[in-house]
Amino acid sequence: MKISIIYLSYFVLTLPFLVFTLPVSSQCTVNAGDDIVVCVGMFGDLTKNELEANVTGGTPPYNISWKAEHYSGISALDPLTATFFLNDTTILNPEVIEPYSLDGPVVFYVFVEDAEGNQCMDSIQVSFSNFGIDPMDTKVEIKEGEETTIGSSVGGGIEPLSYVWSPDYNISDIHSPAPTVWPDTTTKYHLEVTDAAGCVFDLEVIWEVIVDPASHVNKQNLDFNKIISYPNPTSGPLTLEIPEDFTKGTLEIIDIRSGPVLRQKLSHLQEQFTLDIGHLPAGVYHIELYPEESAERIFYGAQIVLSF
Repeated sequence: MKISIIYLSYFVLTLPFLVFTLPVSSQCTVNAGDDIVVCVGMFGDLTKNELEANVTGGTPPYNISWKAEHYSGISALDPLTATFFLNDTTILNPEVIEPYSLDGPVVFYVFVEDAEGNQCMDSIQVSFSNFGIDPMDTKVEIKEGEETTIGSSVGGGIEPLSYVWSPDYNISDIHSPAPTVWPDTTTKYHLEVTDAAGCVFDLEVIWEVIVDPASHVNKQNLDFNKIISYPNPTSGPLTLEIPEDFTKGTLEIIDIRSGPVLRQKLSHLQEQFTLDIGHLPAGVYHIELYPEESAERIFYGAQIVLSF
C-alpha cells in the first residue's frame, strides 16, 4: 500500500498501533519491495533477510521509520514491534535479525518524510521458512543383493519440498523423498532438501547403507519372498498382496529405529490385506509375515515409508 503526500488535501490513516492524519500528495513515493520469505537455519542464522525499500520523488534527505505490531498468539505477551525484528528501523534497507513468529507472517510498514515535510508509506509481508528434522537412525545393514528404502527425516519449510540424493548410484529416483537403493558396496547417500522459497536445509543428512558381501542374497529368491505393498510411501492406509501359499501366521511391524511396534496373529487371509499405520510416527518400517509352520524365520517382507 503506497501513499504519497503534498499539502493539498488530507485524510486520516488508522493502523493498529497509531492514528494520524497524512496530507495527500504525489511528490513522495516509497516502495517497500516484494513480500519475502526469510530462510531460518537450524542454528538460528538467517539468509535472504534484507528489506529492499526505495524512495522516489520528494526532497532528500529522508526521515525513515519502520513500524510493526505483531501479536505472538500468547495473550499474556505484548505485541512485537519492528525494533524486535529489525537491526535498524531508521534506514531504507534494514535486515531481519529475529525469526520469531508463532502465527504467520509479519507485516512491516515503512514511513518516509522528506526535507519539505512530504510523507509517504508502504508495507511488506515477511514470512519465515523453518526446517525441522526427526531424530532417526540413518544407518542400515543389508546383505549383498538386497535392496532397502532410505527416507528423508526433514520437514517444515515452505511446501512443496524438493529432494536431491547423491551419489546417483543404484538408486531408484534421486528426487524421491524415499528412494529404493541396492548398492553393491557400503555407500553413503547424501540428501539436499530445498523448499518452494529456495531455502535449503543446512544440516548434512546422510544415509549409510552397509553391505555385507559375506552373505550374498539370491535376487530371484528375494523377489519371490517380497510382499507387494502400496501405496509406498503412505500416510497410513496400506494394502498388502498376500501370497497364495500363506494361509495363517503372524504379522509384525518393526520400526527400524526402535524395534517391533505391532505383532498380530492372522488367519483366513484374502489375497489382499489392508491395514492403517497412520497412528505410528513418520519413519521407515518393516512389514514382516511369519508363516505358522515356520515362525522362527521371515518368510515374506516389505519396507514401508510412513510420511505425512
